[in-house]
This record gives sequence, structure tokens and C-alpha cells, in this order.
Amino acid sequence: MIEPGYRLDILIHKHVFELIENFRGSQTVRGLPDVYGNEIDIVDTEPSKKIEHAWAVVERLKQSGWILTLNEVPSLEMWECVFQKITREKVLQYAPTAPQAICLSALKAKGVEIED
Repeated sequence: MIEPGYRLDILIHKHVFELIENFRGSQTVRGLPDVYGNEIDIVDTEPSKKIEHAWAVVERLKQSGWILTLNEVPSLEMWECVFQKITREKVLQYAPTAPQAICLSALKAKGVEIED
């Protein structure tokens, strides 16, 4: 499983937000909403680590018809993230943290295969 951090964040920015490949450069993209509706700067986001940034991933997928179900599974010490469409298309991912589970599930929803 890919760990939270730079590599996972880059994949999210590239495949979910379809923005840029290297967001640590000088390019700045504004207008991504966090969980509170505030605009956040793409160079400052860490969706795989911060739930308020992961929520922008959820909002982006909602625009494509995906519905989120997020559950803590204490017996596994994991979070379960499911994105599902009305067409019954569904992706499921478990991870130790909610932001990581959201990011990994979102990449699956976008058809991105991740290898460690």
C-alpha cells in the first residue's frame, strides 16, 4: 500500500484534480475547496495526510457522480472508504487513516492502478 505523503499527493493532483504533475514548483492553482468551503492553494495541500484536504478529493469525485461512504473499522484498526455511483459501480479501499483511504479509493475510482 502506498504510504501517505508526496508520491500519493502527486497522484491525486494529477489524476483526480487533473492539474499539474509537479505541484511543488512555482505554479499555483487556487480554488480548491477544503471541508470548510475555504479556497486552498494546491501547493499547500496534502490530501493523503490532512482530512480537510482529502475532503476536496471527495468534493471533486462528487462532481462526477461518486458518493462517499467512510467508516472506521476498529477491529481492523483501519478506515474503509467506498466510492459508489448510482450505476452500482463501486470501489473500496482500506487504509490506516481516513485521508489515505479516501485518496487510494479515489485513485481506484479514476482507474489508476497503484503498485508499491
